[in-house]
Amino acid sequence: MEMRITALIVALGLLLTALHGGWNISDITVLFVVNLGNSLLAARKSGLLKSQRLFSYHI
Repeated sequence: MEMRITALIVALGLLLTALHGGWNISDITVLFVVNLGNSLLAARKSGLLKSQRLFSYHI
């Protein structure tokens, strides 16, 4: 039942997107950046990504 509701929501979203004129490249870019940010935040909170400097060189 839950899968049917999810499929219905996705189908309605695709229909509304098609009626609105489709996706812009800026829409896709914004969604990508937001999803990437959420993924990095979740990884940091779970401890998979420790807050440390990348590219830290010792001279």
